[in-house]
Amino acid sequence: MEVQSSGQLWSQYKKHLLQSSLPSLMDEVDMGSAQLSFYDLVHVAVDEKDEHEEPLYYAASNEDTKAYLAFTDLKMIERMGEGYKTKTYMLGELVRFIQDARKVKAIKINPIKINGVQSSVTLAEDFVIVPLFDEVTKKSLLTDPEEALALLAIHPEDQTRLGIEFVFYCLTSKNLPDDKEERELILRQRVEELAFFAPRVPLRKGSASLLCVLLNLENSMEEAAFIRNYRTFDKHADLIFVTSALEILTGELEKISYDGEHIDGIFGPLIEWQKIRQQKAQSLNFLYQTQSNLRPWQQRV
Repeated sequence: MEVQSSGQLWSQYKKHLLQSSLPSLMDEVDMGSAQLSFYDLVHVAVDEKDEHEEPLYYAASNEDTKAYLAFTDLKMIERMGEGYKTKTYMLGELVRFIQDARKVKAIKINPIKINGVQSSVTLAEDFVIVPLFDEVTKKSLLTDPEEALALLAIHPEDQTRLGIEFVFYCLTSKNLPDDKEERELILRQRVEELAFFAPRVPLRKGSASLLCVLLNLENSMEEAAFIRNYRTFDKHADLIFVTSALEILTGELEKISYDGEHIDGIFGPLIEWQKIRQQKAQSLNFLYQTQSNLRPWQQRV
């Protein structure tokens, strides 16, 4: 089966974000896509020509990015300039339903159709990224499955038993050029791709829910630079990085110690790391809210 790479799809998606293409419109339309999670309900346009009325995979023209259309409020459909029959889905279950083994896809959230002189495009308040599901490794991936064969060592039954959710992004030296400048350019593009994808992949809550980046560049300095560069784009996502030296690192280049003799010795520290991280985030949020509610003379300087 031929698998389509995510390639430069992320840059096409980015161009079709409302805030990128027509930021002036953002003040004129209702924005309803803030902080959608796995468990939020959305109204999804369906293909009425299909006997099962499955979600519609749509592009307004050859210049448009093909995607599914989801609305946080039925009133938002009016912005498409035509009516659509819809079905209601929990966002995460929609992602699982439309996943396939060939390519990374996208869902446009609250799209708006813009008619040009020669063609039309549908801009979106935001995108939800739909990983492909690799039939060989039984994993959700944001990259070419050929780079992910090492994931065969992780059995789906162990993930289910421990309640841990993963989406994987793999980067190896396999398809990178030898020329230093070309290689650096591609790695910068991959950092931007990851930074676009990571916050837009809905993850089901489990004992841990993580996006895992497998780095096998065969150069520890390159791998450390990739992690540092990624952190300049995204300081908040729960990402872990696995290097070619089989170290598990956070975005701050902190090492997560583990026991590789058994899968529980690997998953256990990841579950504990995310648990502590979330507790710290909740504490900071509580302090922030408490401080915000204080009167000026009560606030600490």
